[in-house]
Amino acid sequence: MPDNNGLTQKELLLMVLDNQKELDTKIDELHSRMNERPTRMELTGWLSLTVMILGVIINSIMKGV
Repeated sequence: MPDNNGLTQKELLLMVLDNQKELDTKIDELHSRMNERPTRMELTGWLSLTVMILGVIINSIMKGV
């Protein structure tokens, strides 16, 4: 019989469930942090779009002169 450090099956299961609740809380916190800030991919996309639009505007101005 394995040594359970003097704990019953029920006590061990309750410890596991408590740890699971803590992990769920931490994961929820990480999800909320990630959803607050834009990702690098989003920033890169917006920056690329801005550069392209500026390029089109400058190209139009140069052709008009």
